[in-house]
Amino acid sequence: MEKLPLVSIIIPSYNQGEFIEDNILSIKNQNYPDIENIIIDGASTDNTLTVIRKYEGTYNMRWISEPDDGSLAAVNKGLCKAHGDILAYLPADDLYLPWTVSAAVEYFEHHPGVEVIYGDMININLGTGRNRLVLYPHFTLPSWRRRGVLPTPAVFFRRSVVEKVGLFDESIVGDAEYWLRIGRRYRGNWFVLDLESEMGVKLSERH
Repeated sequence: MEKLPLVSIIIPSYNQGEFIEDNILSIKNQNYPDIENIIIDGASTDNTLTVIRKYEGTYNMRWISEPDDGSLAAVNKGLCKAHGDILAYLPADDLYLPWTVSAAVEYFEHHPGVEVIYGDMININLGTGRNRLVLYPHFTLPSWRRRGVLPTPAVFFRRSVVEKVGLFDESIVGDAEYWLRIGRRYRGNWFVLDLESEMGVKLSERH
């Protein structure tokens, strides 16, 4: 049997003790066997580290905790430590559905020319308990400019993307510039596709 690709999932975290256990379990309990989980914590002062230590050694996870310059700096640090052929980052207050990673890998395996994929996302309003499915259209630069975001908990990309476009820009807030940079780099090539599957869960909606 051909060896499955390693998937590296980076968790940027700072004082997310309320959410990070569910976040970790959503990765630990994936139905895909070859995952590397890298937690980059920004020197949390709440119970985050207690939770992380609880799961240390129970699956392929490693972590560091030290001051950093924000979420994107943490993601970049994790990307530099990652060994996977497929990469993703999952904010500490978001989750994967149990089939997320296997769905992403299967798509990549069947579409070797595709380098970035994303699916749809479920928003959970913690105040009301209501769930809302958020659908994302196929990626084009015009559609991206109208919406301006991709669903971070449902985005996966090959290592080749980082090799070609570099790391995230730490001087800005949010990851929108990175997806735009990818779209411009691959202008005219249809390899950034919508997986058309619910893959991510965003927990921190409180409206």
